[in-house]
Amino acid sequence: MKKYDLLIIGCGASGFAAAIKASELTEGKIKIGMVCKGLLGGTCVNVGCVPSKYLIEITNKYYLSRKKFIGLELSAKINFTDIMGGLKKVVKELREEKYEKVLNYYSNVDLIKGDVTFIEPNKIRVNTEKGEQELSGSKIIIGVGSTCFASNMARRWLEEPKELLDWGQLEGLHHLLPYT
Repeated sequence: MKKYDLLIIGCGASGFAAAIKASELTEGKIKIGMVCKGLLGGTCVNVGCVPSKYLIEITNKYYLSRKKFIGLELSAKINFTDIMGGLKKVVKELREEKYEKVLNYYSNVDLIKGDVTFIEPNKIRVNTEKGEQELSGSKIIIGVGSTCFASNMARRWLEEPKELLDWGQLEGLHHLLPYT
């Protein structure tokens, strides 16, 4: 079993902030294990903030190219494959620059990839590609973000969107509507 002074579960912004601050406060003298199952950078870089802002900016440019101004003719064509290729490139570059390369500056931080299960208050089991590892930490920080929840009705509608959603179809939820 590998022992750490600090275990951080999560490798998004909060996990990295915790690892960096702990390293700085202790002048790199503590051993830190950062454990995560997803991509470095978490939701924001990979599927949230960065991709959203990238696509919003493209949409804005396209909208402006279609707006009519006297004496100005602009045009834009959408190539969805190229747009998504550009998005993937930006995300990859940010993940490398802001997360992967940052880890190189902190020799006291180990990155362990895999699913985590608590087995005792200060002990975890990590299912990695190479098998199970048990890790212990004097302190543990959980910075794994969150996930969304979709009700069964919403899931069905998303899977088979045959028509626009009618608020009247949401049985039992009328009390949430502003106009009832």
